[in-house]
Amino acid sequence: MIPGTVFFDNIYQFEDGQQVRELLVILNDGTTHPYIAVKTTSHPSKYRGKQAGCQVKDELPNFFLPLHSTYLKEDTWIRLDHFENIDPQILDTRIEKGEFDQVCKIPLKIMHHLIVCSVSSNVATDVQKQELWNTLQ
Repeated sequence: MIPGTVFFDNIYQFEDGQQVRELLVILNDGTTHPYIAVKTTSHPSKYRGKQAGCQVKDELPNFFLPLHSTYLKEDTWIRLDHFENIDPQILDTRIEKGEFDQVCKIPLKIMHHLIVCSVSSNVATDVQKQELWNTLQ
């Protein structure tokens, strides 16, 4: 899988058991570490900045993608307040079952900035940060 692949997780489950359809961005290729995924939102309530790119000083760190900067259909904040590890085999199985639908791919130039921003958010674990740095090479 290519870093920057964007999926709808059709049955994303929150800790309280609630299931929703959630847009996820894959940040690495999953070859030496589980996939690292981050959620997105199109609701700016806690994501105040509307300047394109890295906004780690917002109330919740994020990377803002304005409408027309990618193939996403509205202003989108990539949430950098939580990084999820997803086992590659589980992701492949869920794609085959139709539980994940690929939406688009974030352009490489933007992905480079997103990964640097992700590491600077200080939310990812040290292992995740190292994997993200390795993704840039």
